[in-house]
This record gives sequence, C-alpha cells and structure tokens, in this order.
Amino acid sequence: MHFFKYQRDIYCKFFYTLLISLLLTSCGTNRKIAVGESNSGSIEKDVIAYAKKFLHTPYRSGGQAPGGFDCSGFTSFVYQKFGYKLHKSSSGQALQTPSLDNAKELRVGDLVFFEGRRQNGVVGHVGIVTEVKTNGQFRFIHSSTSNGVIISSSEEPYYKSRYIKGGRVINGKSYYAAKHAKKQKKQVSEKKEIRKSKTEKKTITVINPDNTPQLTPTPTEKTTIEEAPSVPLNKTQEQEPDKREKEEQIMQIVQSVMSQQEPTSVPKPAVTVLSEADTKASVT
Repeated sequence: MHFFKYQRDIYCKFFYTLLISLLLTSCGTNRKIAVGESNSGSIEKDVIAYAKKFLHTPYRSGGQAPGGFDCSGFTSFVYQKFGYKLHKSSSGQALQTPSLDNAKELRVGDLVFFEGRRQNGVVGHVGIVTEVKTNGQFRFIHSSTSNGVIISSSEEPYYKSRYIKGGRVINGKSYYAAKHAKKQKKQVSEKKEIRKSKTEKKTITVINPDNTPQLTPTPTEKTTIEEAPSVPLNKTQEQEPDKREKEEQIMQIVQSVMSQQEPTSVPKPAVTVLSEADTKASVT
C-alpha cells in the first residue's frame, strides 16, 4: 500500500511540474510576442519620443511648426529632425513612401494613411505608428482637427472605417548616418582646407654661395618676373643723336674760323688843325 501511494505521489508531482513548465513556457512565449509588438530600433524610438513632445499642440491648417500643426505638417516636422524630408501633403507622403498594404507588416515609426471625411478613397489624413500588435491593430500619433496632436487607436470606428494603407520612411538606413551626414561632410571639407593652408605656408630655404639664407616661395605660390618692355625706336629717335653731333661739329668749325679771322679795324679820320691864315686863304 505504501509503495503504491509513494508511486502515485511521484506521478502527481511529475504531472504538476510538467503542467507548470508548460504554463511558464506559454507565458514566456506570449511575453516574447508582446516585446516583438513594440520591437524597434533606436531611430524609431527617438522619432516617437520626439513626436510625443508635441502632444496637445493645437491644430492649424497648413501649420508646420510647434505653434500649430496640420496632419502632414506634423509628420514632416518630426521626420525633418532626423534628416528625412517628407512632402508637405498627406497624399504626397503616401506617394513618396513604399506602400504597406497589410496592417500586420506595420512597425513603429511607419506612416499610416486614412481617407478624409468624404471617404472617397483619396488620402486625406496621416499619422505615425507608436505601437503595433500582432493582429494588425496599432496606435498612432497625429494632429487631429478637433483635439490637435493626440494618440489614437486603429480600432476607433472613425479611423477603422477610413484606413487605407501604411508607408515606410525608415528603410534600414543608418540613423546616425542620416542625422550627421551634413556634419561629417562639413568636417571633411574643413580638414581639407586646413591641410591646404598648411601646405601653402611651407617655405623652402636655399643657401646662396655667400652662405646667406634666402626664402623662396612654395610650389603652390606663383612667382612672376616683370621685365621692362623694350620699345623699338622710330627713325626720328635713331637719327637725333647723329644730327646733334653734326650740328655740334659745324658749330665748332664756325667758331674756330671766326677766332682765326679777326675783323680789321676801321682807320679813324685824320684831324688837321688849320691856322687863321689858312682859313682866310681858303675862304678867299
């Protein structure tokens, strides 16, 4: 009796242990799925965290700033922070992003598009997915006309009847590459400019035969030697020296001739003194 009772207790313990392990396994599996529902990378988490900063921001038609958003202005403003440029309209964003027709394919950070009030099959509203469930249900943050920036559920009758499709903005590209691409490009250009300036400042020292150091410009600098242009002399300028020499020679000859032939002096008239007797005689 005791043996059978002991054996029964062992089977009961084994059965209870197996049952508990199965329950724990199923709970673990469900938990893993639940984690998978909100599985997202760093960029998706950053996008949602940034978008939630503007909760309760009022709606403004055509608004694209924290003072007031419309639906597409809100999504484009949020994604612009992370280096993604979206179209200004919800229909333009729907054409711009790859389509996700099955709601089960959605993930955090995707765009979701809805019809407008007319329900005419045309995209008229857009939001950003904040949470996804395995059955295709999701929650999204958006700028509504009545309540401004809020978080809504896809199960709400208004949005459930108007849901069209999803669109993927983050397509696996590196978040940090998208965010810091301009900064890295700027840093590279600055480094090139610094290297260029350093090479231009370098000089080469040349020792002259008299052992005096002399600085020469770097190869990057251009040295130009300007020479005085040789102006050809015209005929009048070429003949002027010869003409002057001839004139000087002629003047010298004239001067020498003039000095040799001195002018003869004109003889003065003789003055004769007549006496009174002579004078009388000449008169008579």
